[in-house]
Amino acid sequence: MANLEELKTLLDIIVICVALAESPLVLAVTGVVAIIYLLLKSNYNKGSQG
Repeated sequence: MANLEELKTLLDIIVICVALAESPLVLAVTGVVAIIYLLLKSNYNKGSQG
């Protein structure tokens, strides 16, 4: 799992994106990117730890 600092940073990025462009498309893309990033990061962490 990502730690709270990473989640907070991710939320900050999402909030900034929403503030800059309040459109459903941007929200959807941002959400998908965030989910993919977290999945890849968690998979990488599992692999590097054995």
